[in-house]
Amino acid sequence: MDAPCPVHYSGAPLAVDFGEQDNTPTVCLVEAAPGTPAAVTDIPVTAGRRLRTLRGTVAELGALAGTVGDDYLRVYVREPARAGLREEVSALLPNALEVRIDPEFAAPVTASRPASGPERSPSELFREYLGTRNVADPRVEQLFARLHDRVTGVR
Repeated sequence: MDAPCPVHYSGAPLAVDFGEQDNTPTVCLVEAAPGTPAAVTDIPVTAGRRLRTLRGTVAELGALAGTVGDDYLRVYVREPARAGLREEVSALLPNALEVRIDPEFAAPVTASRPASGPERSPSELFREYLGTRNVADPRVEQLFARLHDRVTGVR
């Protein structure tokens, strides 16, 4: 940046999103006296809670639980989605602000329609949908069936 004198920018004193988790926050100490150039010292900020990203299976994340201190966490779970997964991870890592399925384990979103053929039940269609989303959890299918029956009045 062009300026008539040296310019220093300390940056944000604390990380405000996970894109800044690897930045070392600093403050600039400026010592100035008449007739001498100012002396600027960058001092790292070591206090405050860090932002940190973890990746792993639930078992691997559980093994890391004792190593994260009070850091705020973004967690990528390296397993297919299932009912209760977020709650399970949050129980292991209470400071998890975000819990997501690692993109490698998340099925890509497609706009394709189910294959034509014999008429299928809503439960069959939902099971096919879950397969496209890489979700294998019979509890989700059972919950869908109960909700569908309640909404349609089927007993």
